[in-house]
Amino acid sequence: MFSIYGEVSKKIDRVCKERFLIEPIVLMENAAIASCNLLISNYNFERPLIVCSTGNNGGDGLALSRHLFNKNYDVKTVVLGDLKKLSPESGRNLEILKKLTDKIFFNPTEKTFSNLLSSSDLLVDGLFGTGFHGEFTPFFRKYVKKMNFSKKKIFSLDIPSGLDSSTGLFDKDAIRASSTITFGFVKTGMLWKDSKKFTGDLYVADISIPNDIIFDFDFQTIIEKDIVKGLIEHSHTKREDYSHKRERGNLLLIGGNKGMEGAIQIASFGAMKAGVGIVYVNQLGNEKIRFLKEAVYINRIEDAVSKSDNVVIGCGFGNDQNSEEKFLKIMELLKKKKVLIDADGLNIISRLDEKMKKKFLKNRVVTPHPEEFFRLTKKRFKNIKEKISFAKDFSSEYSVVTVLKSPPTVVTDGENTFILPNSNIKLATAGSGDLLAGIIGGYISFGYDILTASVIGVYTHFKAAEYSKGKNPLISQIAENIGEVQNEIFS
Repeated sequence: MFSIYGEVSKKIDRVCKERFLIEPIVLMENAAIASCNLLISNYNFERPLIVCSTGNNGGDGLALSRHLFNKNYDVKTVVLGDLKKLSPESGRNLEILKKLTDKIFFNPTEKTFSNLLSSSDLLVDGLFGTGFHGEFTPFFRKYVKKMNFSKKKIFSLDIPSGLDSSTGLFDKDAIRASSTITFGFVKTGMLWKDSKKFTGDLYVADISIPNDIIFDFDFQTIIEKDIVKGLIEHSHTKREDYSHKRERGNLLLIGGNKGMEGAIQIASFGAMKAGVGIVYVNQLGNEKIRFLKEAVYINRIEDAVSKSDNVVIGCGFGNDQNSEEKFLKIMELLKKKKVLIDADGLNIISRLDEKMKKKFLKNRVVTPHPEEFFRLTKKRFKNIKEKISFAKDFSSEYSVVTVLKSPPTVVTDGENTFILPNSNIKLATAGSGDLLAGIIGGYISFGYDILTASVIGVYTHFKAAEYSKGKNPLISQIAENIGEVQNEIFS
């Protein structure tokens, strides 16, 4: 499944018309049919009220009114706004609807609108679509507020009115839909952290936009099971059931300074549960704090580095001057290794000059949370469009795969961008990032390219938390579910 910025929708409509001879009114008709079918299958209703404006989102609503009328529903339609600004497609659908019914209300008074709301048993929001930005005008705000306060179920067409389809920012009175049907592709703004309270249940409708048209535009791939399984299948990296431990990958983890030994232990445990054949650990802190009997602990860094071509560094590494000097020396030893840099490693790199940054980041994976990303880039994102843009720019500039954490997680190499829109409160705890680093490091050790390994790792991490029982599982308990996730994606 793919997501697009709202402004791409009009470009897609234009390409559909110019290259494939698919007129906008055909797409509008397909959207209305899909909406009608979904409404009838999901809701019990008799008296729907369709609330439209004069743009193409309103045209979807007008066409939907016709289909519901033809199926003998007692449908009423409200049209708000300047009728002189009706789009050609919306104007055509309005003229058709007027031939069928006189239950159409143009800019009704507040009292009339309240009566229409009271007499209906389902509301359809066809006011604003992908063209909405900023805030409602006072005229539209009074109608939208009444819709929200009506306590009726609301079904939004394409996107809830008041939600920015590109950034995820929203007007304070944005429609709070019970469900939303979006057309063709998910709109990226819907994936921002607060958007679900507006979209409700989200459905994606096929309206016959040619499949490969998406590749002409800036898009994101949504991380879900089918996408992950597809990446695994096309990677040609197979894990045989009957194999020796040395054929199941090996990984070196470096970190766990004094007082932070738990960080490297969690990362190592994640790698083990992901199925790494041999896990080597260079623990910087107290040698007596070693919880993992299955790991191979190596004290001398030169010996440790010689054991594996795949490295995770930074978990609990330390961020003081001594740690920085040690980190830089170790990074010099890792020139030809596949490396994931996390946590304190990123904090140290953020203080380096540009030349050193590029030297140590090239062809690596970084897994910053927002504050670590700010230290690296001096940029704070305020919406999903900025988050994606900043991550892509950083990856392109430093030739690195960026896993920018906090929901929604963005994974990008600068050209290809993946989004995990889901969130799980069970992962909002200390050690969660260490576990993710170990899982991704594990997949790198299996032979997956670093972008693919990062996407699979992010999905595995999230689903393992989803499968964990209880409200507050320990990170080690979440890790126990990694095998269950792998049973699904590797089958």
